[in-house]
Amino acid sequence: MLNIRIFFFFFKKNNSWIILSSLIFLVSFFSGYIAADQNMEFINELSEPYFEFLEDMARDIVDKSPGRGIFILFFNNLFASLRVIFLGVILGIPPLFGLLINGSILGIVTATLAEQNIPPLLFLTLGILPHGILELPAFLISAAFGLKLGYHLLFPVEENNRWESLVLVIKEISNIIFFIIMLLIIAAAIEILITPLLLRPLSL
Repeated sequence: MLNIRIFFFFFKKNNSWIILSSLIFLVSFFSGYIAADQNMEFINELSEPYFEFLEDMARDIVDKSPGRGIFILFFNNLFASLRVIFLGVILGIPPLFGLLINGSILGIVTATLAEQNIPPLLFLTLGILPHGILELPAFLISAAFGLKLGYHLLFPVEENNRWESLVLVIKEISNIIFFIIMLLIIAAAIEILITPLLLRPLSL
């Protein structure tokens, strides 16, 4: 059920976790950018298999009808969000690595574009911002709850055991998951229908 008050209540309650998630992502972004800028050849070799996988997936999405492309992209992003949340039970390690890897990859992509004389700020504004303004918060909120899940399995909520702490965090997740789904649906539609038009002048 859509209840914006519930979303903002749990958002405010967990804002320290969301801030932590955002800081980890930002640090990894700048780390990826600096590392790529200093050793572009090595970074290209290291990241080539991953980018080939992304290109194959993007090609598969583009080859489908817009509606099917939106569904595929949404499903992939939803699966990634659910995975980063619930794998948090492994001591919060998977969501931490998810933040580090995704932030680093975005930093590497930005540095690579700069190397190819494509203005990074223009690319981020046209290619990432329109859908990323929804998709990135969904990912950061998911990672935040994944980190919280792992933390409270190690350090239970006050006056609760580990199992009770797990149940409490999962109840919070159940109250925000619908909003994550809505953000991802809209983001997928923007990425399929609008982002390619915005990037066309850059020939990307």
